[in-house]
Amino acid sequence: MVKFYEQLIMNMPLAYARHRLVYDTHGIAVDYVFLDMNLQFEKITNLNNLDIIGKRLTEVLPSAASDKTDWIATYASVVRSNKPITFTSYVEPLNTHYQITAFKTDIDEFVTIFEDVSNHVHNTEALIEANNSLKEHNRMLYQKSVRDSLTNLFNHNYIREILKEELSRSMRFSTPLTVAMIDIDLFKRINDTYGHLTGDAALTMFSDLIRSKIRKTDFVGRYGGEEFLLILPGTPLADAHIIVDRLRAAVANHVFMIHSNEISMTVSCGLSCYQGQSLHKLIEEADNHLYTAKRLGRNQCMCQL
Repeated sequence: MVKFYEQLIMNMPLAYARHRLVYDTHGIAVDYVFLDMNLQFEKITNLNNLDIIGKRLTEVLPSAASDKTDWIATYASVVRSNKPITFTSYVEPLNTHYQITAFKTDIDEFVTIFEDVSNHVHNTEALIEANNSLKEHNRMLYQKSVRDSLTNLFNHNYIREILKEELSRSMRFSTPLTVAMIDIDLFKRINDTYGHLTGDAALTMFSDLIRSKIRKTDFVGRYGGEEFLLILPGTPLADAHIIVDRLRAAVANHVFMIHSNEISMTVSCGLSCYQGQSLHKLIEEADNHLYTAKRLGRNQCMCQL
């Protein structure tokens, strides 16, 4: 019967090895001795049964001496607690991942069984990679759904959604909120003089300039054509007027180099502060002040202070 079980173990498809812990004079496990192994274990370790039986790990594998402490402590805990453990290990020369199960068999003796789980690991890695790729794809789709394709600012629908949220927050916490409608003056002249490709480039560069000048807490979106909506949460009207007028001046003083052409632009701005009115009414008030700025000569900011 013993012979039968020995033969069964020797030919089992999983790698098997039996070991005994070695202790120092303080009773601390410091190494282990090979007691037995099967053919599969010989194959994955490239060790010969006859050469290593009765030898310590550090004798057989001197390179293991540097990192054996964690291994020995792990196996010692198995012997002390009588509880089996399972962990994975990567054998680099074989490019193989093994699941290792260790359990106690006798006083100071334990068995390790190695199962090749490379396919599972590789499939899992492929699944993780595919999942990450899907997340990135969804992120890009989301960005496309909320961003204007030309300027990369928030699009009309999404900037209005942001404004709805900021109106709710302003109402709930009684904090100030100001919006500004910003329109590029005489933009049609740029298209008529230089062509629509230059006009598109001008819109893109103008949007980059706005993005670089606003605060991190502000939101800006392309509302339509050459008109933009700027949301300034937590900002009273007087403070917002200073901020927006500073932005207006930055645009007026900037020279846009587009296809070897030096193009100057100005903007007119209208501001409105939230005082309980609807989203539509808030934007309408800002628009009315914008039209007043246009009528009074452009390149200025108007509001009802």
